[in-house]
Amino acid sequence: MPRAIAIRASAGIALLGSSATLLLAGLILFSAFFSPPPNAEASPIPFKLVAIATAVFFVALSGWGVATGISIFRRQRWARLSMLVFGGLLALFSAISAIAVALVPLPPTPAGAPDVTTHVRWGIAIFYGMLAAIGVWWLVLFSRKRTCEYFTSGAPEREGARPLSITVIAWFMLITGACTLAWAPFRFPAVALGVMVKGWWAVGIYAFYGAAELYLAVGLLRLKNWARLGSVCFFALMALNGIVFWSLPDPNGRMQVMLDAFSPSLRTQPDFPQFQGSAWALISVIGTLPAAVVPIWFLVRRRQSFPTS
Repeated sequence: MPRAIAIRASAGIALLGSSATLLLAGLILFSAFFSPPPNAEASPIPFKLVAIATAVFFVALSGWGVATGISIFRRQRWARLSMLVFGGLLALFSAISAIAVALVPLPPTPAGAPDVTTHVRWGIAIFYGMLAAIGVWWLVLFSRKRTCEYFTSGAPEREGARPLSITVIAWFMLITGACTLAWAPFRFPAVALGVMVKGWWAVGIYAFYGAAELYLAVGLLRLKNWARLGSVCFFALMALNGIVFWSLPDPNGRMQVMLDAFSPSLRTQPDFPQFQGSAWALISVIGTLPAAVVPIWFLVRRRQSFPTS
């Protein structure tokens, strides 16, 4: 009974979070069309188009959460896998955000105003830390054997079935690959082993990465060994790309180049926080390495599940 209560409580949290995400999508659209930032016109990236794409993504994310929450109450099997994927994404990105807020300096308060920067910083960091804790809780809760039995009513696993870890990795790549393809048309600067690439070359890099992720993800779902080997190489390249980006000289300059793609006027504002190479390097390592090393470990460990012929 306690485990069933925890599972249903997780469904309730997912439904509440999905409602908040839907509200956020509406706020983004309202801000884009009724109160755009003053430097939106100076940005080479179409601000309203980015806002619409972001809102559509949040609406889709909200729909995913609502469907998952309802399916948990109905004890459908796919809902457990969905919560594992969502829990992993929530834990990873919330932990990265908490570390970023704690390390990256915020704009200074105006002269004579009370200094609340420290309190704001730690308040936001604690909020993201709580979200990361919820993600970890979901990973633990929905990977337990008793939770699996709650959804399957004790039915045995099919012999030769696809491992759960491979399914999670494949769906992670499907989601991130689709997001990468959606990001490509905005011609945002891309990074290829420490080299900043702009214009149509950047579009090609994003399109290549997104298409490769989708192709490999479909292969993993079909238990193709070539997809397993290709995914290992893909995640290794992702880790190497992040390490090289911060290992080469002048990482702050490269971050400013990416920032200028959004709005060149931000560079000239004296109150805008400056990037610190060591802090961003730590954030990059913490965010990139687990997202690459963990999938590689499972892809190597579950290699027996992939037919070689």
